[in-house]
Amino acid sequence: MPDISLILSALLAVVVSFFVLFKPLFMEKQAPYFHQESRESHFNEALSILEMITELEVDFQMGKVSAADYEALSLDYKHRYLSAKAGESA
Repeated sequence: MPDISLILSALLAVVVSFFVLFKPLFMEKQAPYFHQESRESHFNEALSILEMITELEVDFQMGKVSAADYEALSLDYKHRYLSAKAGESA
């Protein structure tokens, strides 16, 4: 006669496996964190340029960009940022 604890352990393993494998199929889809209408729908050039400046600074600190290239690109990005901000306020 098989041991009762072995049968119960096997039955418990089958039930747990069923829930682990099949429960995600029956779960409802979660709502997105941000609603579509609350997302910004237009491109912000000034913000994009600020992100480029930040990435350039990180690349320079990591040694991926030389000092001369960093100075030239940084100056160019800063001029573009000021132009973009002037265009937004006009």
